[in-house]
Amino acid sequence: MLNTIHNFLKGNWNAIKIYDENLVNKSLESGELYDAVLYMYWHGFVCIYQGNFNITESIVNKLNEIYEVYEHDISKNLKHELNTNLLIERRELNAALNEVINVIESRESADNYFLLEIYACQTWIYLLLGNFEAAETSLKQADRIKSEAVAPVPFQLSSHCRSRLEYELYRLRQSTKDGNKAGISKFRKSADNAGKKMVKVAKKVAQHRIETYKLQGVYCWLINEQGKALIWWHKAIEEGERLGARLELSRTYFEIGRRLLESKSNYKEFKGVKAEEYLKKARSMFKDMDLKWDLDEIDKMAISL
Repeated sequence: MLNTIHNFLKGNWNAIKIYDENLVNKSLESGELYDAVLYMYWHGFVCIYQGNFNITESIVNKLNEIYEVYEHDISKNLKHELNTNLLIERRELNAALNEVINVIESRESADNYFLLEIYACQTWIYLLLGNFEAAETSLKQADRIKSEAVAPVPFQLSSHCRSRLEYELYRLRQSTKDGNKAGISKFRKSADNAGKKMVKVAKKVAQHRIETYKLQGVYCWLINEQGKALIWWHKAIEEGERLGARLELSRTYFEIGRRLLESKSNYKEFKGVKAEEYLKKARSMFKDMDLKWDLDEIDKMAISL
């Protein structure tokens, strides 16, 4: 168990053995309930980021079954957290939002670390839905909980840092779009600070490492440092390939492809690959993982060209 956790956090995902439900059932039969649910929890995350959503979905159902049979609150919390992340990463945003709202309404007495994750996820959902005001409210709640938490470890901060970085990038994008020079200056600094914190966490926790590199590339692109952006995206590709993390690898391909096609782009290809090829790779991977939201995004972009 400890090896699985260590390998997940450090980014040695290829060293993690394939999820084995028979092993879970044997642990349950021998009364090793806690070990069983933790085994499921960590494997569930690996399967999300490697694009094996069906396995994570089966784990979520199994955790719920364990809760109902044993009235094991930890199983319930881990089920909610895992399912929320699964729904977000599949971009089933309305279902994800319903999940976190139900958790918040029923689990206000839960420990701070669990609620920190839930509010961070809610922030991210609202940003993806384009509801900035609601995202801001959720992030304030997450900030409050973080300030009250006792020495949170990097894994407990990972989702919060990701949501904070996305929030700051959203503000920077809007200021750039509106030509708000004061806002650009202010949010450039806040996005830079958020990015540095996220990179620091990502060095210790692989969970959002690829996305961190991708978002750092977005930040550099927004401030017209396109060469640096490409360096970050190259790091994201290398790490995605190393981890077998198909999910964020596909979204990195999409990000590169659409940025190269922008009128302000100084580059028409990257590493000898044209924008259209990156988009083709992304589309193929989106189809393989049945990522309908992402396919819609790539279609919208194609129409706008």
